[in-house]
Amino acid sequence: MLALLRKYMPRLQRKLAEIDFSPQMYASSWFITLFADYFPIGIVVRIFDIYLFEGRKILFRIALAIFKLSEQKLMQAEDIELPLAHLKKFPETCDVELLIKTAHKFT
Repeated sequence: MLALLRKYMPRLQRKLAEIDFSPQMYASSWFITLFADYFPIGIVVRIFDIYLFEGRKILFRIALAIFKLSEQKLMQAEDIELPLAHLKKFPETCDVELLIKTAHKFT
């Protein structure tokens, strides 16, 4: 995940490194559970559907989309608290169509 962030969002990756926030803090549980413990069931079903059709790449693309859609907020972080709080609340306001559209922009 770190290498993907470095490739697609280098400024964000550097910012997160500055505050000692590792994407693995969140991303590892996302991948282990296929996002089932993170998103509401409606979004999880959409992700599973795409996963069955496209394969595991969609999991990385969804993770990148979460960071991309959160990039502006995460760039404001002065410490680790803001990213942790923001990523915890992200599913509550997530627009599934925008999430999937953003995910498919990563190739």
